[in-house]
Amino acid sequence: MLFNQMFKQLPDMPEFKVNPVGNPQIQNYHQMLRVFNNVLYQAPQYDDSTFVGFPIARHLNWLMGTPAGHAAFLNPKVNRQIKKILDQWAVFLSSEDSCHVLNDDPKSGWFDAEAQKAMPTFVEDFICDPGKPHYGFTSWDDFFTRRLRKGRRPVASPGDDSVIANACESAPYKLAFNVKQNDTFWIKSEPSREGTERGDVRAESA
Repeated sequence: MLFNQMFKQLPDMPEFKVNPVGNPQIQNYHQMLRVFNNVLYQAPQYDDSTFVGFPIARHLNWLMGTPAGHAAFLNPKVNRQIKKILDQWAVFLSSEDSCHVLNDDPKSGWFDAEAQKAMPTFVEDFICDPGKPHYGFTSWDDFFTRRLRKGRRPVASPGDDSVIANACESAPYKLAFNVKQNDTFWIKSEPSREGTERGDVRAESA
């Protein structure tokens, strides 16, 4: 019922006729399942959208914002099934077949000219071999969890506890002072009001 309703509850406005990256919006849950089945055998292609790492999200983005979508994706039974889908996708992303996007294809490749502009020191930073197929990576996961070359990310001031080192490839989003007991925190470019009396501290990974 909820999956039928979420499609009916999408606003009848031009911007909701396409998904956030400009492709036609899915029209019903039967089509949604076919799209999911297709995604299970594709690795994320390079593009400059915020949905590149999790392409399923681009198809669900508007739907999750409807009342029915909000209720459906809070349902533990639904989430157990979604986890099964994601677990199966993880199997593919660990396989050699997932290397199909690790090339210089101008539309989707992670080593094409546009992608290289976004990561200009990739070869210097990470253990790889541009002379080998897929730069020597054996799967999408192997590429995604790539290893840094020795000395490329030295820990700043290891003996000084006042210096904070990022635990991942990220950048500080914002530094705020005089935070109120109830205030707005920005999570993944979305505002979220959280009570600081619970000691909630949020950080944005860029």
